[in-house]
Amino acid sequence: MSTEGATAGGTWLPVGATREWPGALGLYRSLVAEALGHAEELLGRPEDSRRLGEVALSGGLAGIAVLADTVTAAPMGADGGRAAEVREASIVALWRFLERSPEYHVSLLTGHSGLLWTLADCAPRTVPGVTAAASRMAASMEPDAPSHFDLVFGTTGVLVLGRLLARTCGDPSLAEAAASWLAANQDAPGTWRTPRSGYRRRPPHVAGEFYHDWGVAHGIPGAAACLARFEAERRRFRAAAGHLARSRAALPAPAPGRPRFPTFTGERGVQYGTNQAWCYGDCGAASALALAAVSAGLASGEWPGIAARALERGLAEEPRMEPGICHGVAGLLLLACRLYNTTRQQRFADLARALLGVVRPGGPELGAGFLRGAAGVALTLHAALSDSEPRWDMVLCLS
Repeated sequence: MSTEGATAGGTWLPVGATREWPGALGLYRSLVAEALGHAEELLGRPEDSRRLGEVALSGGLAGIAVLADTVTAAPMGADGGRAAEVREASIVALWRFLERSPEYHVSLLTGHSGLLWTLADCAPRTVPGVTAAASRMAASMEPDAPSHFDLVFGTTGVLVLGRLLARTCGDPSLAEAAASWLAANQDAPGTWRTPRSGYRRRPPHVAGEFYHDWGVAHGIPGAAACLARFEAERRRFRAAAGHLARSRAALPAPAPGRPRFPTFTGERGVQYGTNQAWCYGDCGAASALALAAVSAGLASGEWPGIAARALERGLAEEPRMEPGICHGVAGLLLLACRLYNTTRQQRFADLARALLGVVRPGGPELGAGFLRGAAGVALTLHAALSDSEPRWDMVLCLS
């Protein structure tokens, strides 16, 4: 289920051979064991005691199921048999959780969209049931329905699920509904507003009643890139180009000595951060837009160069970073691997190998999950060291 045009020449290349990276391979195996053990503990609990956060894609059972599915297909020295057992048990548990849910939370990373995405990706036999369940979401995508627009919590995440269903069963209805909602709820062309009273405990100091978010996880680049990918997959290439061009035009002009992407803009000005991560900053935003442009058959423009420079800064800041995908080193490694395989530019292979050398496990406070914990780091190491193209980074707006 690789995204068309995701890799140059259609072949995924590892950035290092396993024999040359025994430390990274050993870390991968230990992280797989840790994540599978956590899943087994969750699966051993009574079904009705599991909360949404314990099964969600970001930090729960669904994210570990994605790892188990990957390891089952290509163990790379990990226990493939154990992974297969966890995968099957997790699929059953996720489906039963959905059946018991009185309502669906649309979030891809923390809600029910992520459970449906995991089932459709890891267990094709569930696709008819997933499609029927997803129709409940499609019916609720009214143009004026209150919703976040973003990738993590909102309608862009629903679009990711819809893209997968359009590809696996030929039903684009959920994706079309989500794309229509995003089109109807733009602020200015190519932008979406985040309410000051939204999910942040401390709103940005530039915010008025609303502000613009420029991160992949919660902001404009994620929505624009995902919309462009969807239009390209429907072979509406002019529409794909339009989404990218409008969001590019809305980006503030470059400021000397500042990242190309601010963190937030609002009626009180422009707010810059120092993040070098997937979720916020030049690394994630430039990568997502570059990769989306290539998927639509467009030139990637300035974005690869911006991403490369940001990855270099991130490598220098590695000792102060988390290990995981969202805020950390594993996220930078994944970006470098995906950019290398898309562009075949040697600078990204070199950056990926440098990052591979500093990937490390997280502490217990980061858990065994996908977005910040052991499962995500293990998946990223698998992508770096194997010849199996990751499907799962679709949920990060990278494929």
